[in-house]
Amino acid sequence: MMNGRSNIVADLVAAGVSVQDIWDVVNSPKQYPEAIPVLMRWLENLEEWSEPPEREKLEEAIVRSLTVPAARKVAAPLLIRRFRETPYTETNRWVIGNALGVVADPSSWEEIARLIIDPTYGTARQMIVYGLGKWKNPRVVPVLIRLLDDPDVSGHAAHALGLLRAKEAQRKLIELASRGSPFQRREARAALRRVSSAEG
Repeated sequence: MMNGRSNIVADLVAAGVSVQDIWDVVNSPKQYPEAIPVLMRWLENLEEWSEPPEREKLEEAIVRSLTVPAARKVAAPLLIRRFRETPYTETNRWVIGNALGVVADPSSWEEIARLIIDPTYGTARQMIVYGLGKWKNPRVVPVLIRLLDDPDVSGHAAHALGLLRAKEAQRKLIELASRGSPFQRREARAALRRVSSAEG
């Protein structure tokens, strides 16, 4: 079994990415498009290349490194698969969902929709739902309205609906603004203001 952390750094350096640790990629303001194929190869074969105690941390570092616009589209199918299958903690699934909120696009809609309507994934879906506010896809709005009734993601759905200026969500947003948690009420009210400003 390889020493995953040191070997992934060696692979990144060989690809022209000058780092001393995988977390250097995560923490750098610079994007490294040349790192993406290396990161994806490691993520796809993580079970073969690292032992369980290291694997969870290495997966988080790789996924956070892929949470960049440069990985848009290309990394989404692999991340969707990892989201469904990751055998590690709920935290790691949330990290993968956060990445999908950045890199997924409408070409992945069918798979994304199946993930976000499945309540068994709980709060790990939050940032995927949040990211849908960037999408110009008419099929997104009805699903987001449905998710206003899901307490694990309703505040995030409200945020996305506000960004989309979805006037058809007004009634449900008004309900959420009066009965939800402080975070849910705040997001619902902000969404209602955006919808109202679009109508004006």
